[in-house]
Amino acid sequence: MLPMGITKLLPELSEFTSTDVDLSVVLKAKRVVVDASVWLHQFLFYFATATNHEEVIVARVVRRARRLIELGAFVIVVLDSIDTVMPAKAITIEERRIRRAEAYARATGGEDSSKQTTVSQYHVTDKLVRHLITRLHRDGFTYVVAPFEADHQMVHLVKGGHADYVLTVDSDVASHGVPIVSHTDWSTLRGTVVHVQTGEGRHSQSRVADAVHQHGTETVSYTHLTLPTILL
Repeated sequence: MLPMGITKLLPELSEFTSTDVDLSVVLKAKRVVVDASVWLHQFLFYFATATNHEEVIVARVVRRARRLIELGAFVIVVLDSIDTVMPAKAITIEERRIRRAEAYARATGGEDSSKQTTVSQYHVTDKLVRHLITRLHRDGFTYVVAPFEADHQMVHLVKGGHADYVLTVDSDVASHGVPIVSHTDWSTLRGTVVHVQTGEGRHSQSRVADAVHQHGTETVSYTHLTLPTILL
């Protein structure tokens, strides 16, 4: 069973957390996996009613990925599965993405609230995802379409030695003991870095387990799924 939706995890890991970090220093010459499915939802929040909105959203995702490349990072774009969803998880996954997009918009201020789209009225469609994949392929990006959720694929890539950091908007990934970059301020390119394995090893993993136990989790069965080795 893997944890999802862990609340108050990052405060419990404060001793392994660095805030207001210059990402141009941390990510230079590093391999970074990013969850483009979340980015799609974030930009959909603002541009769902824009003219030619799919092209606008895809262009924003690509531009964001390029900003990381400009920092000297090697970027691996990961997307949720298009055709396969964990049994009984489709609604839960969509609700989680919506909550993330709404929380992101509130936290970053975004545009004037009167101009913001009610994100719950819109959905990331397979057509939009395929549009992004076509653009990533055309522009030469390295990308992976996960067998199920992107979160687990990103963890797999880091633990398999294919990446150094996961860039994410929520704390779930930290529970798997991989280095994450979160709360990114895209205007200044600064963020929060959590590296639970640095120095402390078993102690840091124990702190993660304690936080998960204390604050509770929503769980999903993933034990029997063997992810393929990704050839980069």
